[in-house]
Amino acid sequence: MVTVAFVEVIRLIAQIWVPLTHGMSGLSAIPKPNLLGMTLATKTSQYYLVLFLMLVVLSVLWKLESSRLGLIWKSIGMADSLSQSLGVDIAKHKLLAFTLGCFFAGVAGAFYAHFIRFLFPPEFGFLMATNILVYNFVGGRGHFSGPIVGAIFLSLLSEPFRGSPYETIFFSLAMLLTILFLPGGLITLPARLGGLRASWTLSARTPSPVA
Repeated sequence: MVTVAFVEVIRLIAQIWVPLTHGMSGLSAIPKPNLLGMTLATKTSQYYLVLFLMLVVLSVLWKLESSRLGLIWKSIGMADSLSQSLGVDIAKHKLLAFTLGCFFAGVAGAFYAHFIRFLFPPEFGFLMATNILVYNFVGGRGHFSGPIVGAIFLSLLSEPFRGSPYETIFFSLAMLLTILFLPGGLITLPARLGGLRASWTLSARTPSPVA
């Protein structure tokens, strides 16, 4: 929630810093993406650019997660006091995680600006920040592919409600149902279904006691 509050602070600063951001008028006429002097004017070329960026970012994140630094972050997430007792600098590693998260968010935001070609401060408010958190929870926290699964699943299902008040209701219900029935997120659904199938098979094979 601290991160969400920080996002709101940055949005308000962007809204009142008129000489830099044009305030509520927004930034318009942003040029299309340019790569090595070549303007990517078509949607197809921009698609391949964002696909390349996505693969690079996912590769870096995968490498980080499987590294010693990633293990330290996981230990902090599971029990920060225990990690601190083993000599881990909690504040340093949390700050590093926050910085890297901001960097990758900046990469996505830079492409988004050149793709949309218009930036308006209210677009990046509380709702967008909470939706990103919902992607994480619904997909599965603590799993590399969890946020990816959550983003794909919720983006496809929420498309009919895009831009309407029902979109917020949909995300709220998705979050609530996940917490109640699938705390580990969608990424754990195959394992849970496999466990249920195994238990049903075992109960079917177990002979009932003779009366």
